[in-house]
Amino acid sequence: MGEARFQTLNQRAREATERASLAERKASELEQRLSRLEQPKQQGKSPEEVALMTPDELVNYRLGEATKGFEQKLGQIQWATYEAGDKSAFQALVSRDPVAARYADEVESRLSQMRSQGQNVDRERLLTFIVGEKVRQKNSGAKAKQQNEGQRKIARQTVTATNTRGDTPSNRGKMSEQEAREKRLENITF
Repeated sequence: MGEARFQTLNQRAREATERASLAERKASELEQRLSRLEQPKQQGKSPEEVALMTPDELVNYRLGEATKGFEQKLGQIQWATYEAGDKSAFQALVSRDPVAARYADEVESRLSQMRSQGQNVDRERLLTFIVGEKVRQKNSGAKAKQQNEGQRKIARQTVTATNTRGDTPSNRGKMSEQEAREKRLENITF
């Protein structure tokens, strides 16, 4: 049983490596295409404006346009390479980690939501954040549950005081009938 699982994991790791190498090949193909770029089209200036330029201005203009195009293509290649590497690394993690497999769909949906808002993060860090968020939610619920259970235990063990006075009136602080008479007659002489 353990050997079969090891073989399955080994196969998945090989597949992830193959996907990563395929992404690298695609990136190198894009770089080769960029090196064979034709002269860029004049996007910002009309043909009349370009015709009126001095040779130095024309060279600078075309060089600037070529540089912009190259930087855009290079950015696209870098993004594609980053995305392919991140995705294959996360798939490898999902194949060997059941926690990652459990939250893989949530990671993808949150990542697309973040990217639509102009933010980006790698999938593994997002997974760590989501798992931490789930743990905190679970612990805050457990803390409230423990507090409620503690209050109930205290209430069960607390004895409420009942009326401790008996049926007969208390004589504490009161004088007996005889003492009251003696007190009244104390200063009287016969």
